[in-house]
Amino acid sequence: MLNIDLEYKKGILFLRLNGILSKKTSFILEDSIKNMVEKVGIKYVLINFEKLDNIDTNGIASIIESYNKYIKDNGKLMICGYEDNVKIKIENSELLKYAYNTTNELKACNLINI
Repeated sequence: MLNIDLEYKKGILFLRLNGILSKKTSFILEDSIKNMVEKVGIKYVLINFEKLDNIDTNGIASIIESYNKYIKDNGKLMICGYEDNVKIKIENSELLKYAYNTTNELKACNLINI
């Protein structure tokens, strides 16, 4: 199961993931990003992995795909809060080529000069 806490603040869409991001749940994240970017015109997205229990290659691929479809032309994708098992999988993937790594949510504001 994947739960997403959405918050839009200071021009950034904060997506706080809780649970498991996998092949079975990745559509939830993709739909959240698509709906917010298309409806509200959000340019900056921060994904916080702090409460994510696990992620697989399909989950990482869905983040990259969402970035390529909805974010890359006009905005930035930022990530933070990953540790342990999630950290190993993210660092061994291509996600860091697409996303800016921030130490926490507050640093994301500095990254886009707000």
